[in-house]
Amino acid sequence: METRNLYFDNMKFILIFLVVLGHFANLHRLLPIMGGLNNVIYSFHMPLFIYISGYFSRNVVQPRRTGIDKILFIYVVFEVLNFLFTKFTSLGYGSSNLFEPTYQNWYILGIFFWRLLAPCFNFYPRKITIIGVIALSIIIGFYKDFNTFLALYRIIYFMPFFVLGYYSDNFFSFKQKFQKYTLIFTPLLILALSAIYILSVYIPNCNSFLSDAYTPIYGYNIYDQNKIHVFLIRMFGLFSSSIISFLVLFIIPEYKTIFSHLGGRTMNVFLLHMFLVFPVNALFNELKLNNLMVFIFSIITSIIITYFLSLKFIEPIVKPFTSFEHLQSFLSKNPK
Repeated sequence: METRNLYFDNMKFILIFLVVLGHFANLHRLLPIMGGLNNVIYSFHMPLFIYISGYFSRNVVQPRRTGIDKILFIYVVFEVLNFLFTKFTSLGYGSSNLFEPTYQNWYILGIFFWRLLAPCFNFYPRKITIIGVIALSIIIGFYKDFNTFLALYRIIYFMPFFVLGYYSDNFFSFKQKFQKYTLIFTPLLILALSAIYILSVYIPNCNSFLSDAYTPIYGYNIYDQNKIHVFLIRMFGLFSSSIISFLVLFIIPEYKTIFSHLGGRTMNVFLLHMFLVFPVNALFNELKLNNLMVFIFSIITSIIITYFLSLKFIEPIVKPFTSFEHLQSFLSKNPK
C-alpha cells in the first residue's frame, strides 16, 4: 500500500506540475519553442490525469448527493472567482456564463459527469462499455452543439481514459506484467516526445496539426475546416495519446522522492494556479522576454507555483471554497 501511494503521489505531483507548465506553454503556443512544449505536455498529461481520476473513483457505486453537490459547489465557486478575477484585473478568461466553463474548470465538470455516469458502467460487460465509450468519444465531434456548452465535447472525448481508470482493479498487476519491457518503453517514449517537439518547433504546419490533435476543445467543425480532416487528426491524437500515456506509466518512480509528500494536495494547485499564472504571464509580456527566456522562466515559475500551492498552509485557505460546510464554518467563526 505504501508503494502504491508513493507511485500515485509521485505521478499526481509530476502531472500537476505539467498542468501549470502546460498553461504557460499554451498561452505562448504561437512561439515555436513553446508550441513544441505545449504539444509534448498535452500529448499525455490530461489523459493520464483523467485516468487517475477514474482509478480513484472505483468506489463510486451509486450517485452520491454529497459528492455531486461538493463538485458542483467547487465548480460554481471557482467560476465566480475566475469571473471576478478577470473583471478586476483584466487577466484570464473569466465569464459570467456558468454554462461555458472558464479555461481549466472544464475538468471539474468532467469529474461531475464521469462520476455521475460511473455506476452505469457496471450494467454492461466491460468490453462493451469501453467500446461504446470510445465510439461516443469519436462520434460526438460531429455535433457542433457540444462544442462550448458545459464543455461537453471535451468531457466526452476524454471519457474513455476515465473509464479505463475506473476498470483498473488490478493496475499494479497489469503494470508488473510489462515492467520487464521498461528498457524498451523508455527510449520509445523519449523518441515519441522528441519527435513531437522537433516537428512542432521546425514545421509550423505540424505545430498546428499536433495542437489540434492534443487540445480537443472544439469538435470537428473548428475553423471551418473539413470535418473528416479534423476527425482524422483527432483520431491520431486519441490513439497516440493512449500509447504515450501507457509508456509514461513506466517512468514514474515508485519510491519516496523529494516531492512525494506533496502529491496529495494537487487539487489545491489545480484550483489556484491560474490566479498566479496569468499575472506572471502578463509580467513576461511586459518585460518582452525573448523566446528562450520565456521557455526557461516558464519552467522555473511553474516549479515555484506548483511547490508553493502544494504546501500545507494552503489547505485551510482553500477549504472554504471547496465545501459548503467549510464555508459555513468559516463564516460562523468570522462574524461581521
